[in-house]
Amino acid sequence: NGNSSSCFKLGTSKKAGVFTSKAVGVTGDKTLEFYAFAWSGKSAKLYIKVVGGGEASVSEISLQANAGATGIIPFTITATDSDKYTVTLTGLTAESKVVFSTAPTFDTAANSTSGRAVVAGVHLK
Repeated sequence: NGNSSSCFKLGTSKKAGVFTSKAVGVTGDKTLEFYAFAWSGKSAKLYIKVVGGGEASVSEISLQANAGATGIIPFTITATDSDKYTVTLTGLTAESKVVFSTAPTFDTAANSTSGRAVVAGVHLK
């Protein structure tokens, strides 16, 4: 919406995408906020899990298509409140990592049956 934000794209037309964060470096319960979009004209599912200790309150999110999610980065995306997601992370350890994927198996060799996704503005608080 006119502001720059870091983002990452998950998946291709044929393969799933996986992104693993660095260790979160905090413990306990936290809130993960981010914006996520399906590829322009498509639908997608985003899967989230925590490795290294902890759990995510949501494991699967159905994403809405965004006309700006196409081509190569930088994308020009207009976000709405319905594109913002909040996930509660519980039982985190300093070594915990958050994993995002477009495959329920979290495997980059998986077929991209869940579509392509763009995730932006990731914030842990």
